[in-house]
Amino acid sequence: MAFRVRWSDLKWIRSVCAVIVAFFAVASCANWSQEPARDGPFELELTDGTWSAERISLQVPLRHDDPEGHKILIRLVWVFGKERKLAPFFFLAGGPGGSGTGKVLRKNAQLTPLEKLILNYADIIFIDQRGTGAAIPRLICKDDAQLPLVPAPNRDLMLAVGSRLAEDCAKLWRERGIDLQAFNMA
Repeated sequence: MAFRVRWSDLKWIRSVCAVIVAFFAVASCANWSQEPARDGPFELELTDGTWSAERISLQVPLRHDDPEGHKILIRLVWVFGKERKLAPFFFLAGGPGGSGTGKVLRKNAQLTPLEKLILNYADIIFIDQRGTGAAIPRLICKDDAQLPLVPAPNRDLMLAVGSRLAEDCAKLWRERGIDLQAFNMA
């Protein structure tokens, strides 16, 4: 007998497995040829106000050590502050795999009090890092696992399941020709 566990529902499991999964699970089942989102200026309408902003797509090298090689697409939303007294702040979503742009582009999005304060003095750039959010390619790993009811799940079992998920995910993306070494934070 087994029950279904959703990683998003069990924060402590995510913490235990984060180191293992973080390398591989830098986030959704897209491919190299996705249609890009429309770039350019727009009015960002949030539940707590409207801000001038711009969508930007940047082509960057897949591998930093091969600037002329294959390119990937990084997406960002640049929200313009009331005054530009300070350099822009960068918003990097938590992870692994979170979307920086999704934070402000999702329905009913709102800014935190700190973000509102920052926008009084500087711009904020919400970015989808390589492999996450609206970046192309966008990588995803299976986010659930089958765990036995007996014995009850424990730390060792969770590490074993997390390791298996990470290995399966890495295999999937390597089979699709993805160089996972190019998706680390180094």
